[in-house]
Formats: sequence, structure tokens, C-alpha cells
Amino acid sequence: MRLILFIIASIFTGIAVGILGKSNKGFVIIDTGTTSIGMRLPLFVLLVLVTFLLLFLLLSLIKGVFGSKQRISGWFSRKKKQKAWDTFYNGLILLAEGNYKDAEKKLISSTTEDKSDAANYIAAAIAAHFAQNETAQKQHIANAGSSGKKARLATAFIDAMLNIHGKKYEQAIAKLKFYNEIKPNHPPVIRALYQCYKEVGDWDSISNLKNILIKNSILNKTELEEITVKADLISLDKAFLDGETSLKNCWQNLQRSSRSHPDAIKNYSELLCECGLPNEAEKLLRDAIPKEWDKKLIETYGTLKLAAPEKMLSQLESWLKKHPDNTTILLAAARQATSASIWGKAKSFYQAIINIKPTFTAYNELGKLFEELDEQATAIDCFRKAIDMHN
Repeated sequence: MRLILFIIASIFTGIAVGILGKSNKGFVIIDTGTTSIGMRLPLFVLLVLVTFLLLFLLLSLIKGVFGSKQRISGWFSRKKKQKAWDTFYNGLILLAEGNYKDAEKKLISSTTEDKSDAANYIAAAIAAHFAQNETAQKQHIANAGSSGKKARLATAFIDAMLNIHGKKYEQAIAKLKFYNEIKPNHPPVIRALYQCYKEVGDWDSISNLKNILIKNSILNKTELEEITVKADLISLDKAFLDGETSLKNCWQNLQRSSRSHPDAIKNYSELLCECGLPNEAEKLLRDAIPKEWDKKLIETYGTLKLAAPEKMLSQLESWLKKHPDNTTILLAAARQATSASIWGKAKSFYQAIINIKPTFTAYNELGKLFEELDEQATAIDCFRKAIDMHN
């Protein structure tokens, strides 16, 4: 466009010069000291215009050449990026198909040496993890993490997830804590921490996360109940160390939902027995069992050691009238009958269990009973059947 305008301007200027030449007979002399050049004024003006036109054309040509180089360079750059993206996409497809080694190669070859490569290295680390190439996984994670603060956070989270998948929970916890220090209380990180703490049984740390877990609606009702009860069990264990009074006060201060939970009742009853209070444990269990018929509570009731086991046996027999085929109650009754040395009832309860559903425990304990009664042949037969059940 500029060239066209310049040409038009030159034409009009030339016309003006022609008109000027007819009306003006001026003469121009250029003196360089040793040489003089003379020409009419219109011709001089025309030469100046032609010179400017040639300079303009030369500059336009130079600009066009360099502009073309830039365009060509940009075209190659776009072509390179498109090729890298296509390779990255193919690598992701291979990863999704489970072709981990080839996926890793594709993903690494798609890197372009800029900050966007973090995604390539993260994906390559995932591929290396599933290919069980730990060395390559660590290298790719390191490369991904060196691409800036945001990449470091994303990389730390992915690395932790890979550790969790590999059951390396302690390593995962360390990386999740690092993330949490930089970006506190990010819900996916808090949930991952909760899962890791749960796997390693660190309920103290879970208790510390409880408010954050609730605030961010990370836990469902069942999970919330679980961590509440687990935290209360820890409190009971700590209170037990300070003695009977501390234990009882702790129990009374628990939430009602915990005091009615089978795990808490079982734990508290066992701690009462360790404090030398089996009668209180018996009453606690006797009141709780009919509410849910929880297997763990019935089993605990069957293992209690009272001065008068006949009392518990009588209670168990009353429950059997309502639940005659409950093998857990039958086992508890057999054990209490054995404690009371009521051998006939003990044998009948064990035999009832075997008739309903033979178990290793029933045969093994019946064998011990016959051994106690000096019926060696029958005892050996029971032990053999117990071993068969166990295998």
C-alpha cells in the first residue's frame, strides 16, 4: 500500500516537475571542488525523486526478506509445537491403553524445553511408575518439579498419589505435608492425608484433621463416625494409664454415639477387666448386646472371667432361646460352660455349632475339652478335623 502511494506521489511530482520545467529555465551546478556537474533544475529534481524511489524500493525489499525469515521461523516453531503436541497425545493414549514403556518414551520425546513440559514429565512419571521403573519415575518427577512453583505443587501431589498406589504411605505423607504447608487445607490433599494416616493407623493425626475434614465436607457420615470412635478409643486408652477413676470419667465424657458404638463398648469393657472390674464389664455388655446382637460384643462376653460363670451361662442360654442358631452365642455359651466345668453343656454347645457350620475354633476347643476329660482318641479326632478346616 505504501509503495502504491509512493508511486502515485512520484507521478504527480513528475508532472509537477514537467510543468515547472516549461515555466522555469533554472540551472543547477554541483561543485565537488575538482569536478563540477551542471544540469537543468527539472532534471535535477527528477533525479532526486528517482533516487528516493530506489532507496524506498531497496528498504522495502530488505524488510520483506527479513519479514519472510520471521514468518518462516514462526511456521517452523508452530510446526514443531504441533508435532510435540501430537506426540504427547499419542503418549497419553498409550498410557491409557496400559502400554507403559512405549508411553514413557513418547511422553519424554514430546518435551519442548519450556515450562509446559511439566505435564509431559508428570505423565511420563506415571507411565514409569506403572512400568515399575522407580529410577525413571524419580527423574521425571524431579524434572517436572523444576518448572516453577505451580508445577512443584502439582508434582508433589502426583508423586504422593503414586506413593499411595505403591503403598509407600510414609513417603506420601511427607510430600502431602509439603504441599499443605504451601497451600493449606486443599481438600484433595487433606483427603489423601486422611487416607494415609488411616492406612498407618495414626488416629492421633486424623483427630487433628477432624475439624478440617468436617469443614470441607470431605468425610461421609460413616467415615466421620469411624474417626470419632477411633479418637475416643485413643482417649480411653490414655485415660486407662491414669487409673480407674480417670477411665470412668473419660467414658462418661464421651459422646453418646460413641458410648453406644460396639467398638467403644468392647474396648471399655476390656479396660474395666484390666482394672479388676469384670462385673462392671459384664453388666455393660449384658445391656448392650440385645440392642444390636453385635458379634464382637458377644465374643467378648464369652471370654469374660467371673467368679461365678454360671450367671453368664444362664444369660447366654436365655438369649439362645430367641436365637437358637446364632453360632456366636453358642460359642460364648460353650466357653462359659467350660469355665463353669459343666462339661455336658459345653460339649452340646460345641456340637451344635459344628452341626450348623463347622469351624476350626469349634473343633479345636472341643478337642481341648475332650483332652481335659482324658478322652484322647476323641480329642485327636477333633484336632484332625480342626486342621482340615484350617487348611
